Order: sequence, then C-alpha cells, then structure tokens
Amino acid sequence: MRYEIMYYVGMAMVILMFIVSVLLFIKLKIYKVIGDLTGSTAKKAIKNKREYNMQTNEKIYHTGAMNKERGRLTDKMSPISRVLRKLGQPGKISGETSLLAQQHQHKEEQQQEQEKEKELNSEYYFDIDFDLMLINTNESI
Repeated sequence: MRYEIMYYVGMAMVILMFIVSVLLFIKLKIYKVIGDLTGSTAKKAIKNKREYNMQTNEKIYHTGAMNKERGRLTDKMSPISRVLRKLGQPGKISGETSLLAQQHQHKEEQQQEQEKEKELNSEYYFDIDFDLMLINTNESI
C-alpha cells in the first residue's frame, strides 16, 4: 500500500514538473536561444533577406541621409610609388616614417648607453641566476 502511494505521488510530481518545465521553456523563449546557438536563426534571416532581394530587386538596408551627405570615408588604395610621384618626392621617406626611424634610433642609442654604464660599473654589478634557500630542522610535519 505504501509503495502504491509513493508511486502515485511520484508520478504526480513528474507530471507537474514536466508541465512546469514546458511552461518555463516557452516563457523564457529557450527555443530562440537554441536557434541563436546553432545558427539556424541567422540562416533563416539570411535566406529571407535573399528572397526579398530577389523578389523586389532592392536592398533592405539603405544608407542614411547623413551618410549620403558625408560621402565616402575611405579612398581606393594605391601603390606607394604613385603617391610619392604625386607628391613630387620619388624615393623619399615620408615624414611619418622618418619620425618612426628617429624614435627607433633614439631607443637604440639609449640601450647602448645603458650597456656602457653597466660595463663601467661592472665591479659592483652582479646578476642573481637563481635563489636557493636551505633550511636545517629536526621538526617533522
């Protein structure tokens, strides 16, 4: 008799929890989360956009008035030799590049000066290769 009661109470709890889980699945929109994680939502959206474009021959996205007024932000890339020829400086390094070269040279000079200082102070200069600590005790843990 006890086992029958436990069986029916258990079955009622299983049915109740199943209903709660289905309601939470719908309420929290877990199906959308699964679609996002698997990529099926994106595939459907892309498919719908392509079908719409094929039917109407127009794009879904249109540039805004401000963007049209401003125009292009970037220009076509061209080889550096053409740019230098336009500037009338064939073979010269641009100012920005020469500045970087000067900074690099300055860093190298600083490193050389630091190495010279180390050599001058070599009698007082030493490096610690490794640190070793010895402990002598009779205590056991």
